Amino acid sequence: MPQALPFIVLWVAGLALWCQPTAASAPPGPHRWGHRRPPAWALAWLLAWGLAWSVGLLDARGALAILGCIGLSTWWHAAARRHQGTWVGALVPWLIGALSLALALHAVPGVHNPLVLDGVQWRPGDPAFSLRASFDKACAGLMLLAAVVPRAMAPGANPRWARPTALAACLTTAAALCLAWASGLTEPARTWPQVPGRPDALPLFLLLNLFVTCVAEEAFFRGLLQSALARRCAPWGAPGLAAAIALPAVLFGLAHLGGGPLMAALATWVGLGSGWALARTARIEAAVIVHFAVNATHLLAFTYPARMA
Repeated sequence: MPQALPFIVLWVAGLALWCQPTAASAPPGPHRWGHRRPPAWALAWLLAWGLAWSVGLLDARGALAILGCIGLSTWWHAAARRHQGTWVGALVPWLIGALSLALALHAVPGVHNPLVLDGVQWRPGDPAFSLRASFDKACAGLMLLAAVVPRAMAPGANPRWARPTALAACLTTAAALCLAWASGLTEPARTWPQVPGRPDALPLFLLLNLFVTCVAEEAFFRGLLQSALARRCAPWGAPGLAAAIALPAVLFGLAHLGGGPLMAALATWVGLGSGWALARTARIEAAVIVHFAVNATHLLAFTYPARMA
């Protein structure tokens, strides 16, 4: 339980970030903190950092690295609009992207992610797997959301984003899992996934998959890369938009090449579905939902994880 507290507070920080007014609804003009307090999400992230250090998830090196990420992303969240069109505005988002990638790849020293599931099977005959709760990857996702991922408007202000998101999630999930089944990577399951003696395993896995894996990966590939490409390729019209969606999807597929070429191809398809959802709705939440729909359906209705190919 003590090691869960930093993650809970980190998710509270993400919720506070998601619920705050966006740039579109904030007062115009430069953002300075001389006359106002730091945002609630930054304070919650700082609390999560302190708790992670106190329970042993961070040593001195990891604590300094995460603290630096908190400071950089909090500053850029407030200062980005002042630096639009300058070399600082061009450089800092990519620096933040590089740091978040290092965190997500567990390349930052001093972070000790706890092993929460070790060599377990969801069903008899399923491949065994292990799962770590990745505090560094969760921080990477929050860093990207706070500093570089554009949001269209406040939650609930645009109900029209739900329909294209649901369409993308259904089509992407159905096609990806049917192709995975046809290629022998997985097959329909006959029982509900469970780990004997661990009734918390399924909700724990789904929570970590949604709020760590899906958020961090979609924030990087779609929120950072696709959004940057879309701005650059906007003068090209529809071909430029297609390229902005396709290139990050291909990179997302290549990141899954360790599972084999079929896994990479399926991940590319999922990236295309998530990318279309983001392009259609201008909401990073849409891309996260599409990604999570594929992962959750795979776990609940098919053998999991997929066989290597």
